[in-house]
Amino acid sequence: MIPENALTIEGLSAIKSLYNNAPCGYHSLNAEGIFTMINDTELKWLGYTRSEVVGKMAFWDMLPPESLKKYHDNFPLFKEKGTIRELEFDLICRDGTLFPASISSLAVYDAEGNYLVSRSAVFDLRKRKELEALLQQQNEGLKAANEALYALNQEKNRFLGIASHDLQNPLTKLYLLADKLEFTGKNLTPLQLKCVHSIRETVEQMTNLVRNLLNFNLIEQGIPIPSYEIINLPLFLPTLLYRFQHLADRKRIALKFECEYTAVLVKTVPSYLTDIIENLLSNALKFSPPDSVVFLRVHSQEAWAEVSIIDVGLGIKPEEMPLLFGKFCKLSTRPTAGENSTGLGLSIVKELITKIEADITCTSDYGHGATFTVKLPKA
Repeated sequence: MIPENALTIEGLSAIKSLYNNAPCGYHSLNAEGIFTMINDTELKWLGYTRSEVVGKMAFWDMLPPESLKKYHDNFPLFKEKGTIRELEFDLICRDGTLFPASISSLAVYDAEGNYLVSRSAVFDLRKRKELEALLQQQNEGLKAANEALYALNQEKNRFLGIASHDLQNPLTKLYLLADKLEFTGKNLTPLQLKCVHSIRETVEQMTNLVRNLLNFNLIEQGIPIPSYEIINLPLFLPTLLYRFQHLADRKRIALKFECEYTAVLVKTVPSYLTDIIENLLSNALKFSPPDSVVFLRVHSQEAWAEVSIIDVGLGIKPEEMPLLFGKFCKLSTRPTAGENSTGLGLSIVKELITKIEADITCTSDYGHGATFTVKLPKA
C-alpha cells in the first residue's frame, strides 16, 4: 500500500509541473508588487532566471514608461475591485527587447479586507502583434493604392467631361450640315445622297456615344440630382418618340404610342427620364428587324405609372438576363442593321432609374422580342 504522504508529494509534484510548464505565464506579487512566484514559461519568455526575479524584482521593474503609466492608472482600480482582465502591457526582457503580453489578475485579501497578493495569468501576444503589424502595413498599402486610384479616377472623369463636352459642338454642326444637305437632296446625285445619309448616321452614333459618356461620367462623380418636376406622360412621351422617327424610317419600323389617358402625372427628373426613354427606344430600334413595329405604351395604376417599350426583335436569352444592366456588357443578340453598341446604355438607364427612385423590369421570350417597363411614382 502506497503511503498517504507519498500520494500528497506526487500530487504536489504534478501540480508544480503543470504550473511551470503551462502554455501561459503565471506569477504572484506581494502587496509591495515584488514577485513571490513565477513559472518557467514566463521566465523563458523574458529570459530571466528564478533567482533573479523572485524576491528581488517588482513587476514595474519590467515595464517601459508607457506600460508603467498604464499600470499606475489601473492598479488602484484593481485593488478596489479585485480583478482585472486582458490588460495589455509590454514587458522588458532581460536582453532589453519588449515582450507584448495580455495579463489577467486576481487579488487576494485577508479577513479584514486588506490587500495581500495578486495572482496573474500572462498570455503571449507576439504572434498577434506580428499579424496586426502586417495587417496595418497591408491597410496602409491599400490606402495608398485607393488614393492613387481615386486620383486616377478623378483625372479620368475630368478627361471624359472635357472630351465629351468639346465633342458635342462639332458633332452638332456636322449633324445640322448633314440635315441641311439631306433636306436639299434633290440637287444631289444618288451616290452623294447616300454619303450624306452615312454621315448623318455616323454623327448620330457619335452623339449617342458622347451623351452616354457624359451621363456615365456624371453618375461616376455622384453629381447631385437635379430638381424633381411634375410631368404629364401623354404629352411628354410623344415628343421623345418623334425624335426617333427618322431612325425608324430607315428600317421601315413603325413607331406606335399607346395611351388611353389624357393625363398621367408623375413626379420625376425630366432630363433623367428623357435619357432613360431615349436609351430604351434607341435599343428597341437597333435590335428590331426591318418592317416591324416598336410600341411605347403607358399604363396607369393607383400609385404608379408604367411606361413600356416593346419590340419584336430576337429578344434576350434567359441565361443573359442577369448581365442585362452591367457596364459595358454586350449580349449575344446583335443590332439588326450593324448599328453601333457600346454596352453602356442599359447600365446608365439602371443608374438613372435608381436615382429617381423608380424601377425597371425586362421580360423576354427569346425569339419574340423584349419588353422594358419603367415604373414611376405618380404625383
